[in-house]
Amino acid sequence: MPTIEGYAERGVVNALFESIVASKEPNKVLPLLLECAKPVLSGYGERTFLSEAVTDFKVYVEPSLSDFGCPDAVVFIDTADSHRSVIFVEAKLETFCSSCRAFYRDKDTYQRNGSTILHELFLKARFVDALTREEYLGEDHPLNKGFHVYEKDAKNRKIGTDPLVLELVLKIRECIAGDVGRVAFLALTTDREPEATDWKTVSGGRQDICNHIRTIDGKENGGDNSRFSPRDPEEYWLGMTYLWGWQDIHRTAQWIRGAGEESMERLLRTIEWNEPKFRFPQIEPRPDEKTAFYDRFFAKIGLRIEKSNKPCEQAKVQGRSTYYSKSSKRAVMTVCLVESFGGPALDVYLLPRGERKAEAFKIGWNDLKSYGDPNTCSGGIEKIIKHKEYIDSTHG
Repeated sequence: MPTIEGYAERGVVNALFESIVASKEPNKVLPLLLECAKPVLSGYGERTFLSEAVTDFKVYVEPSLSDFGCPDAVVFIDTADSHRSVIFVEAKLETFCSSCRAFYRDKDTYQRNGSTILHELFLKARFVDALTREEYLGEDHPLNKGFHVYEKDAKNRKIGTDPLVLELVLKIRECIAGDVGRVAFLALTTDREPEATDWKTVSGGRQDICNHIRTIDGKENGGDNSRFSPRDPEEYWLGMTYLWGWQDIHRTAQWIRGAGEESMERLLRTIEWNEPKFRFPQIEPRPDEKTAFYDRFFAKIGLRIEKSNKPCEQAKVQGRSTYYSKSSKRAVMTVCLVESFGGPALDVYLLPRGERKAEAFKIGWNDLKSYGDPNTCSGGIEKIIKHKEYIDSTHG
């Protein structure tokens, strides 16, 4: 049977919205999935306009906003109480903070262009802010005359003259009607709300995200342009930003499929097929479970741990633990515990040795907890044992 497989970030985003539209009751499915989105500033678990009853909606996938970038999706929603909302979606297959970490090394780098989710959301926030400052889109409107979004922008950013861009801009303005209270910026990432797991996320929490937003939204951004002065981020886009977790979408889609919506099958298949592309947040288990984890698993197959905050040999990944063979004293793998679509899992990176290439995979936490006799193991555990045996035989 002919099929279309969505690859990586673009493919998963397409599968998400196409599965919603293809469902038997899309107006019910959309708010169920949007309920997974939690506000960054005001906390988790509160009910927002994103969960209101929907009567109709329209999705634009990766439309252009000219110099303000191409959001992964813009969603226009009509609700049962005659309200209209606009949602800007920016997606990454990693956490919010890991998207920012490689680029924002110091405050100076916040003042120039970048492909991080923070930069992408920031451009949309500035676009909406400018759009709602004047009623008419005349030649003197900030979006037509242009302004610097970043201090280090090479030129003023404008919406230009492309008719499709202008059509979308006018539709957004009409929908907002000067009320930014019904605008949301959704960061579609692998972040989760704290109560979603019993364990602590090692790095990158809600407060870190707020700090990133406050830093990029400093007064120096556009401050030299008298026609455009940023609003206070606390009262503006920080309060309109939500985390929309891929894990929570996956869990909710499973529930919706179980309730008879077969269209969710495509979304679930696409997410699960692309799982190696996702970078999940690292987690730290409770001390008692951590001890049991080491005692019941690694010691049984002749491995010892060495912790370090430095990059681990070829892995080049911060915050991972390196395991060595007790026999040959050679490094076998680096590991960390992460969230995944199947729950907490051990993220394993087998180090390349001799004829053996590097290999990455995950082992479910429940599989590790129930691990017993090394002679009866299978799957990922078996790969680790064979890799260790090879290293011991060549470096013993």
